Amino acid sequence: MPIGSYDKNKPLNLGEHRWKYLLQAGYTTPLGSKDLSLQLAADVTGFGHNDDYGPNSQTLTQKPLYQFQAWLKYNLGGGFDLRAGTSHFVGGETSVDGVASDDRTRTTNAKFGFGWGFAPGWHFAALYGRDLTVRNGLKESDRINLRLLKAF
Repeated sequence: MPIGSYDKNKPLNLGEHRWKYLLQAGYTTPLGSKDLSLQLAADVTGFGHNDDYGPNSQTLTQKPLYQFQAWLKYNLGGGFDLRAGTSHFVGGETSVDGVASDDRTRTTNAKFGFGWGFAPGWHFAALYGRDLTVRNGLKESDRINLRLLKAF
């Protein structure tokens, strides 16, 4: 939702002055035994227009951005699991007043880590990852994600 602050004359804004929409579909299936599973997901992000972009109030448009994910998860018992996965982003090229910016994203990364359900309703996950290939973006050489979840 376009609820952040936006001023076309500032070089950095907390808002983008446009809507974003995300749709995700996922599928999980066991592989062989009940301890190993495959998780697949696909996302598409749609972008609204910013008709007040830049100091000349131009129109910024952006093509959809797609993400595809695949994960293997192995249950060790006792609430512990090991996980490894990859994701690929593609698309998202922007245009200003109909002139394409040739900034289409194409990024592939890999991650691995573990999860631990240490109490009823509580889960902790830790992942290490890095970008393998990047086109039109910043390359992450190292990433650590920590997540603590409480399900109500």
